[in-house]
Amino acid sequence: MMRILWFFGYVAGMIVVPVIVIGIAQIFIGPLQWPPPHGHTGRLPTSSEVTAVGLFTGAWVVAQLFVFGRVASWASTVGPGPGAARVSATQLASRLLALNSLRAPWQVGTGRRPDELVVDWRYADATWLDSMRAHGLRRTFRLALRLDERNRVVRAIERHAELDWSAGVTLGAATLRWQTTYGINFHQHQHEGVFGLQIRNGQPTLDLSYAYTFSLKELKNPIIDLVTDAGWQFRPVITFFRPVGG
Repeated sequence: MMRILWFFGYVAGMIVVPVIVIGIAQIFIGPLQWPPPHGHTGRLPTSSEVTAVGLFTGAWVVAQLFVFGRVASWASTVGPGPGAARVSATQLASRLLALNSLRAPWQVGTGRRPDELVVDWRYADATWLDSMRAHGLRRTFRLALRLDERNRVVRAIERHAELDWSAGVTLGAATLRWQTTYGINFHQHQHEGVFGLQIRNGQPTLDLSYAYTFSLKELKNPIIDLVTDAGWQFRPVITFFRPVGG
């Protein structure tokens, strides 16, 4: 919670600092308008002074493009569970892929890179198809994960796709197009509970009586629990480009 408060303090400062700088500049060098307003008397700022303030504002904005994502990622990171023994990336990947043996409405698959996994709702699985339609599911979610073994960090990006059930009524009869969601939902990244999935002795078990609601939280929280129980950090990012995403 404190990290999130620090993040919002940073956002406030990101807006307030340039406003203060421009205000101070206007006090000492005059109105920051060039050419000067009609009828103005007294000393006016030179073109170089106006340019300097403009360059500062532009540099500040560019800097925030690189800082904002990293601060947001830091604020939403979930650390390893207390006393959790660290495992290798191979072991963690195996534990995540082992979730497919459970009767859960999501599945874990390999991504385009050796260090990448993706977690999807089973929108094309007959077992869950009717339940998803009954819940009025119109959007499905994907969690893209990249495992950084050197730092013991799992970086995660949220993607979503609109479901078109009108494509048909048989198994897998839904069309979709994936899009990346560039944002971090802080309240969904907290270590709040197990949501039907429990980790016992490092292995996942599923409470079959649990009624899923097919929300992004239901998809993410079991993954967060498994990652942190393995001694790794779960770090949401807005991009996998490290200078911006962290």
